[in-house]
Amino acid sequence: MRLGAYILMNNKMDILSAKNLSKFYSKNKGLFNKQSINLRAVNNININLKAKESLGIVGESGCGKSTLAKMLAGLIVPSSGKIKIQNKDINDREVIDFLLKSNKNMGMDSYVRQAMYT
Repeated sequence: MRLGAYILMNNKMDILSAKNLSKFYSKNKGLFNKQSINLRAVNNININLKAKESLGIVGESGCGKSTLAKMLAGLIVPSSGKIKIQNKDINDREVIDFLLKSNKNMGMDSYVRQAMYT
């Protein structure tokens, strides 16, 4: 059975879960200063989403909404934490193929493919 069909059939199971999800970016302090600082975009997020549920991400500008959405879609790799779709790690080959197929309809297939294999 394909992953997409299984998601539609089983609405009691988590279709998307994120545990302790964080994303940090490293930035130099200045042009000539070699020291870097870690910028925290997303810190320790937990999400459990079941079939037929919706998720809204709301917050102030610059609080990490887009970064979180990109991690959940598999477009960027989290610094720490795990993302699972139907209890399968997002790095699983079957899940990657499912994301590529789903995102192709939105015109994002080449971006997802590049992000998944870097």
